[in-house]
Amino acid sequence: PTVAPTTAVPAPPTVAPPTVAPTVAPTTVAPPPYSVHTATTVGPMLAPLPSLSASEEAALNATYADAAKDCMLTEWTEWTGCRQMKDSGIMAARQMRTRSLLQPQLEGGEPCGFSQEFRNCVNSGVIAHVSD
Repeated sequence: PTVAPTTAVPAPPTVAPPTVAPTVAPTTVAPPPYSVHTATTVGPMLAPLPSLSASEEAALNATYADAAKDCMLTEWTEWTGCRQMKDSGIMAARQMRTRSLLQPQLEGGEPCGFSQEFRNCVNSGVIAHVSD
């Protein structure tokens, strides 16, 4: 049998990791107005609030507990386009917006407000165009 000649495959050259040049601050001066040193006004220093007393913390927690009983609704949606509401008995075109219930009123809490609002579509005293 004949043996095919083999050729040696050279090993890949070793490559040194790239060197990173150190960052040097620019030696040029920035153009105005960035290079102009102007006086600045020192504002008031903010400080942390003092800790609450036991009675203040109890009053705050009671307020949170009372608020948790209140009804919560989402923000209002955008107004719909002007249209005549079918089976409403109203001939004028109207717009509607709604909001949804996030949390129902619990005992002792504030009730929910309206979840729907309507307004007539009037433009300079003329009923607006009705879209289908």
